[in-house]
Amino acid sequence: MHTVGRSDRKSMGPKRFLCIREPGLRGRLIPDRYQALLQPVPGTFSTYSYLPAVRLPPEVNRILYVRNLPYKITGDEMYDIFGKYGAIRQIRIGNTPDTKGTAFVVYEDIFDAKNACDHLSGFNVCNRYLVVLYYQATKAFKKTDDTKKKDEIDKMKQKYGLSTPEKK
Repeated sequence: MHTVGRSDRKSMGPKRFLCIREPGLRGRLIPDRYQALLQPVPGTFSTYSYLPAVRLPPEVNRILYVRNLPYKITGDEMYDIFGKYGAIRQIRIGNTPDTKGTAFVVYEDIFDAKNACDHLSGFNVCNRYLVVLYYQATKAFKKTDDTKKKDEIDKMKQKYGLSTPEKK
């Protein structure tokens, strides 16, 4: 933390502000009169007492998986819809036949992503209701992992000359 001086336009003299470099505050300037509130609070998510101690569920992350999009939606339209809830790092729209109608939206802040997911799930876009979920890599790759495991088992059976009896 360090103090930054800032003067008022009405020449009332310099006003003092604190510039806090913490991820939750993103460099916001805090007036000196709130300095008493900046006492550390042990055992909370936030190190400052005026910040809410928020514990998010483990599935919440910065990446949203969006389904049921119109096929003709553009990136600019996606930025207009999702940009209302915070700074967006990246949007990836599906373009293959398997991925059409889906997109990934990556936010800069996890709380912006949570807010967008809460507000845009069920949002109507071109007579289609959006399905907005948190991206979970374990669920996304589970199907491919199962097929890889079956292929691996088949290779091992061929290598060692094993066969499983058919169930009747």
